[in-house]
Amino acid sequence: MVRSRGQRPANPSMRHGPAALRDFPYPYVAALAISCDPDDLRNREDFLAVARFLNTTGETAMGPGLGLETGYGFWLYDACGACDFTLFQGVSSQRSSNAQLIEDLIESGHLDFIHGYGDFSEGGFERRHAEQGLEYLAARNLRLQVWVNHGGDRNTQQIGRLPEQRGDNRDAEEYHTDLLLAYGIRFAERFEIIHTVGQDASCNLSDRLKQTVELLLYAVRTGEWKARSLFSNRLLGILRLDDGQLVYAFRRFGGKRRGLRRAGSEELPELISKRVLDELQAKGGYTIIYTHLWRNRERPAVLPQQTQDALRLLADRHRRGRICVTTTKKLLIYNLVHNHLAWEMDNTGSDLAVRIGGVDEPLGGLRIPTLEELQGVTFYTPRPEATRVYLRDREIRSAVRNPPDHTGLKSVSIPLTRQVFPQKYCL
Repeated sequence: MVRSRGQRPANPSMRHGPAALRDFPYPYVAALAISCDPDDLRNREDFLAVARFLNTTGETAMGPGLGLETGYGFWLYDACGACDFTLFQGVSSQRSSNAQLIEDLIESGHLDFIHGYGDFSEGGFERRHAEQGLEYLAARNLRLQVWVNHGGDRNTQQIGRLPEQRGDNRDAEEYHTDLLLAYGIRFAERFEIIHTVGQDASCNLSDRLKQTVELLLYAVRTGEWKARSLFSNRLLGILRLDDGQLVYAFRRFGGKRRGLRRAGSEELPELISKRVLDELQAKGGYTIIYTHLWRNRERPAVLPQQTQDALRLLADRHRRGRICVTTTKKLLIYNLVHNHLAWEMDNTGSDLAVRIGGVDEPLGGLRIPTLEELQGVTFYTPRPEATRVYLRDREIRSAVRNPPDHTGLKSVSIPLTRQVFPQKYCL
């Protein structure tokens, strides 16, 4: 049984007989997620103005929608009184007027990560907020797998190594990661912005220099001088929390210049510029974009023109089958499954059979994935028409046969499933 480890198809460890595991879903050569935090989002109208432009194909305030698959973070609470696009009113237990919209978008996959429990930039977070919020979500089977810290020295709900990141410290009043992981969070942002284009890809000298600087800065801030493995160019690593629990850790791309840390909508065009997208495609890597689309010096409900134009160019790359644009959650799951897929090729009969045994994860070992987790997985095969794909002993009848890609090779895929923005919010 072959255990994949994210190498190129030419590597023998990715092959079994005549088959090989393709790096990205057919026909893409790279993958990107726009990971949008809710900072500076004020209300429902502002959220929907941006989401309709990005996620639908209808007419919007910014012209025809792009129909991209992008996801957003959300808050359960707002302790600062500046935002009503939260699950609860303020820090109470009362559902907000936007609770149903938020719940619907969690179900559709468009709200795909928890950006902390809320905006506690003036302090005040307590464990009870985590208990109430996670119990509410679990009771409605609203399961999220991705956590992204909300920054600021007084947002002590954060998890990690910095002094203000107290949420994973068992002795702290803010401790909550026992609840968080029991609820279902599997991926946590490292809260350190990366400046290298394309993870799980080759690095040039400039990339290596930037990574060395990032390592030194991180070590100075945290006192962790043995953290080098955390600063490899892998998309996913393993983070040991202060309470001893383990989660998959990832970092987001914040541009090649440190002046982009504001990460507002005006900065997004540089993060998805032609130069960056060309480099991402050439490297064949993954990138998760760090941004705040509602952090806008102009009208908060409308993205600046240069940002709209940049997003249209990105959408064109996606439509032309070059860069797979998806949500943070789906990109992380695909990367994890692809890099640790256990599979083999059976070519003893007239047909070829790709048999997936499971996902041999670093945390938890071998398990059987769902079909949803396998979407996009693609195998090169010389005879797609005669190749069948199985999950253990069950044939995946939805598998799609693909013509030759840019390498000239044919393949068979487990199809991608598109997320559909709820129609009632498209008007």
